Amino acid sequence: MFISKLLFISFVMYAQAIADSPKNVSCKVSRVTTESILITCDIQPPFAYTEYSAYFTSNNTTWNFTSEVENNCTSERPYVNLTQVNNKQTTCLLKINTTQLESGNYDIKLTASAEGNDSSETDVESDSIRIYFPKEIQTPVCTEPQYDEENCPSWPKKTLCILCVAAVPPGEVDCRLFYTSGSMTGSVYNFGAKPHMLADNDNSYTYAAKCTKTVTSSMLNDGIDIRANFTKYIDYGNTSVRSIVSASFFFETPKKINFTVNDNPIGVCANIGENVTLKCATDGAPTPRKFLELGPSLDNVYIVNNFPEPVMTWTIRSSSIYGYFMCYADQYEQRISKSVYVVAPDQILGTESQKNYKLQYTGHNYDTSYVLIGVTGCPEPLSLTLFRKKNNNVKEALTDGVSLSYKSTPQIVKSSNQYKALGFVNVTFLNKHMTLDSPTYILHVSNGISNYTILEFSVYGAHNSSATPLSNSLTVFLLVLALFNVFTF
Repeated sequence: MFISKLLFISFVMYAQAIADSPKNVSCKVSRVTTESILITCDIQPPFAYTEYSAYFTSNNTTWNFTSEVENNCTSERPYVNLTQVNNKQTTCLLKINTTQLESGNYDIKLTASAEGNDSSETDVESDSIRIYFPKEIQTPVCTEPQYDEENCPSWPKKTLCILCVAAVPPGEVDCRLFYTSGSMTGSVYNFGAKPHMLADNDNSYTYAAKCTKTVTSSMLNDGIDIRANFTKYIDYGNTSVRSIVSASFFFETPKKINFTVNDNPIGVCANIGENVTLKCATDGAPTPRKFLELGPSLDNVYIVNNFPEPVMTWTIRSSSIYGYFMCYADQYEQRISKSVYVVAPDQILGTESQKNYKLQYTGHNYDTSYVLIGVTGCPEPLSLTLFRKKNNNVKEALTDGVSLSYKSTPQIVKSSNQYKALGFVNVTFLNKHMTLDSPTYILHVSNGISNYTILEFSVYGAHNSSATPLSNSLTVFLLVLALFNVFTF
């Protein structure tokens, strides 16, 4: 069961006039040591005092409370003559001794009082500072490696730092970090892990302990496993029990990058004046710096912006923007990148002058064949219709025995001084008889821009029924038989 205590810190201030009374009192935890918590309280606006007194109450609690005060606020003597007035604000530094604290929740408030010449008084109370001391060690959390001069000071150059934190009861806590990176193993022992304060919302804090491990870029390239052990001897009446809580984490240099435009991983078309949404994310840790590049081709790009946020909106202001958009991430002299394209909407057109396509086969018995017909244009086709051309030039629409699909590619090509998206129409023939005698087909393709495009083509390389491939066992048998005939001739 948590123990809740309420500490009131009151200041009685004798001001020249009630108009100078305090209007705002704010407090925050400023520093944590192994034996104390330092709280800074600022009182605004400034006052023109000649003297003041301070006293403290703590609801008759038994734990010790001491105070150290800087600037125009002190607790060393109840009455102090001020020789200089702070013209900005009054700042008080309060020190709470944690060596005799029990586990539980603590609320701390400061009340500032100003008394005018007419004996009227104004009180202003600060918001509560809530500090939670766990009864047992909580599960540790290790943050991704980052440059951290506060927790891992280094010289002459910055060092990457892994910070592991666990909420703990008051008192001394030990921490050991076990690590493995490639063929390297070891541990870092922190006797008396440094105290730490986890900030929550609404001026709430949790008492914690922290320990660190510095890492190198080569360790992150190989990947590093970290196991954090926090240890504390906890008293239960007449007995003391050693409590150990562990958690494991893995960090490595980013290896993958995910970049999309309007949630499309390949590319889109957009009119001039329209906005596109770019999203760029990486795996691994630490999070690398990301940059956006634009250019008509991947060999001719230039940096236009960094990527401080995962999502960026970009306006297509002119035709010069069309082309490739690339997001790349730099980390330790390594670079990973991915590109998408943005092109102008355009009618679907054929890309090749050839009219005769060689069939490609899938399946074990040459039962399925297909051809890929290159096309340009954006957006993707809305309708695909295949006709078979007969001798009398009569077209026969095919609905059975054929499958039509469109496959986009991450490539763009320049045609008629304009960059266009490149894709392929996959025409799959499900029956062998449909490709015999080099038939001619007519493909109607439409993406909603202008009329449909007519692509006429023929296929060759068909296998008839007698061309069914031999089974493996039969092939081996015939080969052995042929060799036998050669050597017995």
